[in-house]
Amino acid sequence: GVQTCALPILQVTMAMGAASMAKKKAIVTHLTALQEIASMTVLCSDKTGTLTQNRMTVSNVYINGQIHKAPTSREAWEIEENAKKIINDSTFVRLYEAGVLANASVFSEGMVKVTEKGKEINKENLSQEIIHRECMNGNATDYAFIKFAEAIPAVSSLVTNDEKQGIKALRKIKPSSGTDADIPFNSSYKFMVSVRSTEENNVAIMKGASDYVFNRCSTILIDDQCVPIGEEQKAEFVRANKVLGKQGERVIAFAYHHLGAAPAEGFFGGNPTDCNYDIGTKFSESGDESDALCFLGLMSLIDPPREAVPDSVLQCRAAGVKVVMVTGDHPVTAEIGRASCRERV
Repeated sequence: GVQTCALPILQVTMAMGAASMAKKKAIVTHLTALQEIASMTVLCSDKTGTLTQNRMTVSNVYINGQIHKAPTSREAWEIEENAKKIINDSTFVRLYEAGVLANASVFSEGMVKVTEKGKEINKENLSQEIIHRECMNGNATDYAFIKFAEAIPAVSSLVTNDEKQGIKALRKIKPSSGTDADIPFNSSYKFMVSVRSTEENNVAIMKGASDYVFNRCSTILIDDQCVPIGEEQKAEFVRANKVLGKQGERVIAFAYHHLGAAPAEGFFGGNPTDCNYDIGTKFSESGDESDALCFLGLMSLIDPPREAVPDSVLQCRAAGVKVVMVTGDHPVTAEIGRASCRERV
C-alpha cells in the first residue's frame, strides 16, 4: 500500500517544485530533473551575460607604450585632458578604426522602447545617447567598439542626412574585400581577421585575445612608425596586459598587415590554415618575419556583474554547491571576475 501511494505523492511534490521554480523564471521540462538539481554539488556557469550584465564598455586603450583612460561620450572627448592627448594621435586613430573595420555590427535604426521617468515610451534609437543605443549584427564586445568609435568627433562628423551612422560611413571609406576574405573568430585560435581596402592597398586587420595576437607580430606601431619588437616592447606589453587584466577588464588586441594587390582569384579566408594572405603564422611558429603583423595596441572593456550574482553565489555555497566560472578571458581577468562574484574559479 505504501509503495502504491508513494509514486503519485512524489509526482505531485515534484510538480509543486516545478511550479515554484517557474515563478522564479526557471522552467523545468522534465520532473526527474528536479531530483538531479537537488543532488547537485558543482555548478558551472558562463561568465559573460550570465554572471555579468553583458554590457561591455571600452574603458582603456594602450597605444605607444602607454595606457590611456577612454572617454565614453562626445562631450568627454571635448573636455577631458586625457582625450585631447590621444584624439589626433595617428596610432590611436588606426586603433579605433580597426575596432570598427574588423566588426560587422551597427546601430539599430528605427524606434525602440525605453523607460523614462518610470514610463515606457517609443523613441528613435539614434536619438539616444550613444552608450544607450541598441545594436545588431554582433556581440557585446563588437557593440562596445562601435559605441566607443561613434562618440569620437572624427567619426561622428561623418554623419550626413544620407548616412546616419559615422561607423558605417567609415566602412564605406575603407570597404571590405567581402566576407569570403574574412576569418571568423574561433575559440581554438582566439582571433578574427577582416580584409579591407584603403587608398594605399589592401590590409588585413586582426582582432583577438591579446597574447595570441601579439605572438604574431614582429613590429609595433609607435608614433605612426612600425618599430621592431624587442625585450623592452615585450615587457611593456606584458605590464599593460596585467594592469588592465587586474582591473577585471577584458583585453582585446589589434594588429594589421599590408597585403598589396589582391590575387586574381581574390582574397579568401575561412580559417588560418586555408587563407591566401599573411597573418603571422610563420612568425608565430618559426620566427620567420616574412608574414609577421604590426601590433596596433589594446582596448580593454569592462562588464559589471549582475546585481544578484554575489548573493546567489553565497546561497549556493551555503547549500554546499561549488560554483565554477567558465570563461575564455585571460586568467588575470578571470581572477578579478571571480573575486567580484565571491567564488573560486
